[in-house]
Amino acid sequence: MIYFCDCCHYAFSADRLPGRCPDCGKQAHGILPAVRPATPVEIADYERVRLEIMKEEQYDKLEGNL
Repeated sequence: MIYFCDCCHYAFSADRLPGRCPDCGKQAHGILPAVRPATPVEIADYERVRLEIMKEEQYDKLEGNL
């Protein structure tokens, strides 16, 4: 499942909802938990970014840059 931190805007994959953000470490955002399940728009953005990273890594490997 994809989760989103409302404090630092970090989107990440995890098996279960963590008690704190693995990036910034925050537990709360105001009176709400900092981390929550991502919205469909946030999930689409997360997947787009992951795809871009994978393409860049493949290109670097082909060019011998890694």
